[in-house]
Amino acid sequence: MSQRLLIFLLAASLLTGGAAPGASTRGRFSPAEAARAAHLVAVLRERYHVIVTGYGQAGPDDGGAWRTLTELEWTAEAVWRLALALGGPESFRHLFGGNVRVARWTVAGLRAFAPPGQLALVGDVVLTDYHFEHGRLYALYLTAHEFGHVLDTRRGGRLSQDLVATLGARHCHPHLPMADCTFDVSAAAEPAPGHPREPYARHSPEEYWAEVFAAYVLPDYYARNSRNHRLGARTRAFVINHLLRP
Repeated sequence: MSQRLLIFLLAASLLTGGAAPGASTRGRFSPAEAARAAHLVAVLRERYHVIVTGYGQAGPDDGGAWRTLTELEWTAEAVWRLALALGGPESFRHLFGGNVRVARWTVAGLRAFAPPGQLALVGDVVLTDYHFEHGRLYALYLTAHEFGHVLDTRRGGRLSQDLVATLGARHCHPHLPMADCTFDVSAAAEPAPGHPREPYARHSPEEYWAEVFAAYVLPDYYARNSRNHRLGARTRAFVINHLLRP
């Protein structure tokens, strides 16, 4: 899906009060599933300050855009893995510095995303149908990836900028100022996590950081394929120094 269409969907959502585009069908949970879902939503809110939107608006059995209990369980597991990697629930809450709102959109063919700037009114993280259609580990990893964007945004982009500078992921002309350097993940001191030739991190400094963060939280995602690059020692140290050390 193009960036222009994404912006259109975000704008449409804002004009309709934050409703999820395409939410014409609503998940329906059994009484047992509804009780489990309500518990998960409450734990996410109270322990982690993660606010799940769109669930239970028309009653306890109303999943809204959340089609199945499994989608909520995978989201809760991703947050638990995030908190575990970041030093526990208290450290998680401190690092994010406020509520993280997770929205669910029934939009086909669109990856999960973290809306930038004022568009985050629809949710800090938006999870889509595609997000849940590629297995549990993919959903966990991409949730961590999008939470990484939220961290970076809430720090004014300093995490992605400092990562590029620390690892040297840029190409600089010898006769031009540093401000004119261009992002180049292949120039980094260590390979970016993921595919050895076409890592997703190559797209921008922001994606570089989000991939590094997600690989730190869930190293088992890229470890499924021995050809993938893992986090190097310097890259891992960057995450620890910037997030886990006082």
